[in-house]
Amino acid sequence: MANDRLLTFEDIFDGRFLRIPDYQRGYAWEENQLKDFWEDLENLEEEHSHYTGVLTLEKVTKQKKDENPDWIRDYGAYDSDKSFYVVDGQQRITTSIILLNEILLNCGKNSNSFCGEFITDLVSKYIGKKKPNYFIYYFGYTVDNPSYEFLKTKIFGDKSASNEKEETLYTVNLGKAKIFFENKIKNLKINELETVFKKLTKQFKFNVYEIADDLDVFVAFETMNNRGKKLSNLELLKNRLIYLSTKFNDDIGDKNRLRTDINMCWKTIYEYLGKNKNNILPDDVFLKNHWIMYHDYSREKGNDYIEDLLKERYIAKRITVKDIINPLTIEEINKYILSLKESVEHWYYLHNPEQAPYDDKIKILLDKLYRLNYGAFTPLLMAIFSREDNNYDIDEVYELLKLMEKYIFLIFKISQRRSNTGDSSFYGYARQYYKNELSVIDIIGIEYKENDKDWYGINGWLTKYFKLKSFYEYLADKFENREGYYSWNGLSYFLFEYELCFKDKAKNHTQEINWKSYLDSKENHITIEHIFPQTPSEKCWIDELTGLTDKEKKSIINSLGNLVPLSRAKNSKFQNHCFDIKKNGKNEEDFIAYKNGSYSEREIYDNYENNWGVKEIEDRGLKLLNFMAEHWDIEELKERKKQKEFLFI
Repeated sequence: MANDRLLTFEDIFDGRFLRIPDYQRGYAWEENQLKDFWEDLENLEEEHSHYTGVLTLEKVTKQKKDENPDWIRDYGAYDSDKSFYVVDGQQRITTSIILLNEILLNCGKNSNSFCGEFITDLVSKYIGKKKPNYFIYYFGYTVDNPSYEFLKTKIFGDKSASNEKEETLYTVNLGKAKIFFENKIKNLKINELETVFKKLTKQFKFNVYEIADDLDVFVAFETMNNRGKKLSNLELLKNRLIYLSTKFNDDIGDKNRLRTDINMCWKTIYEYLGKNKNNILPDDVFLKNHWIMYHDYSREKGNDYIEDLLKERYIAKRITVKDIINPLTIEEINKYILSLKESVEHWYYLHNPEQAPYDDKIKILLDKLYRLNYGAFTPLLMAIFSREDNNYDIDEVYELLKLMEKYIFLIFKISQRRSNTGDSSFYGYARQYYKNELSVIDIIGIEYKENDKDWYGINGWLTKYFKLKSFYEYLADKFENREGYYSWNGLSYFLFEYELCFKDKAKNHTQEINWKSYLDSKENHITIEHIFPQTPSEKCWIDELTGLTDKEKKSIINSLGNLVPLSRAKNSKFQNHCFDIKKNGKNEEDFIAYKNGSYSEREIYDNYENNWGVKEIEDRGLKLLNFMAEHWDIEELKERKKQKEFLFI
């Protein structure tokens, strides 16, 4: 390190231009970190200092700027001899800038001055300076980063001729931080705002280091690993690949193109991971699944994918050591990042199937698989949709997806097998398909027959490991020790599928139950109702079970036919109403009756009179089990005698 000193925010921006380099991650702080930052400000006493953390800077020379065309477009920073990359501490410095800017915006609505200075002077001191045709900013990202435009337009409120709508996982976090601080300061009085501003600019102190010229900045960054919030593996990989791009002896143009391609790849990845703000996708889950698809998978190193990537594959030794058996090339890295870039789009569609550009019947099955969390099939599905030739047969893939859904339901929800059953084989299929070594038909495979050594594919795994008897034993334990079918881990999915079958029969595009709200009901609200209540208190219910033991009552109440999915979460206090009220409603009560509810509720309304007891529960339970047997082709369960056994009445 060349030097280090304790500086205030005011000192840091004394003529400096700070830029987040391309090997850095974007803004990763979330609400917990923002709350801690705000509490530090609130709790700081006047005249005291607060140690904010380390800010590590790398001086950007004229030569480094000229080697990177993005600097030439960064007016002000290019001309300055005090331009720096932020190697460590960007989360804190970015957070400080966002809060400071919000304070100045808030004050500027009602006054021209603040803390004894003109607001325009404070903007020029901390944010940037206005030139005749543009504005130069002291803090920001490199020009090719989507966060550059977002910070400029959405945080600072500047105009831009570029695409202002391009967003990534990181720009989402920037926007949330702005809203967080807007809400914190909007009700503060002017003297309270001045106190916050002074604490931020004069009492918060950074331990500022400037990295010496002879220190490898990429290694330093990886070692520091951003103290505030641990770097994700995907972020570490990006830094590593950019670092490796500097180690090749190839033409400088080839190295620069590789670096640009790496940046464009990660830009695309974070765009898709953050595309749906209500369903942000974890970056390391994507990276691991892509690794399974792209590289060799084995059970022994199944959870060590980042060790494989950073300690075996993408290492400097494969470039710098002469006569190494398997040297790393620019072409190998390019091929890898191109696969990442193309795969992330399909990864997004797997988790947002309604937006996918696939055939409608494919999307319907992907939606089912998504509700089942895909099991171990995500790498394989990513391979099918993102393989380079991308000319899969729709009918073959449709049959494969049907088989995947059947496998997950029958193996994990019915047979109750261990969650990793078959995963090593399915991961292997993903890579083999991606490398054109297997076809969809091969993956579908053939059924297992007793003592048959030639079974293979998903069909083979399904027929070998499906056991209906295991479901009976599982349910027997649930009826003995818990709440029968109500405790079954496949209940929500099963009842939802039953609901969808009525929708399909009605040829109606309206879906009465939303899967997310169906699962995420509020406390004291229910989405799967016991028609006959669990704790009956009304006479209409008590009379129905007269003479039965407590165990018999519990079995009847928690039998499958007594459970119905609701179109809207209902307060549990309504559960004890008599059946005719549940069915038809009651004027003074605000709840949805069966006649106005889900397709399943309306089936009950249409098929049962104003009485609900053992006979009705058994009758509806047999309908549900018959649907299960037919829908998933469970031959053993098609017998009425077997179905009655599985009701536990």
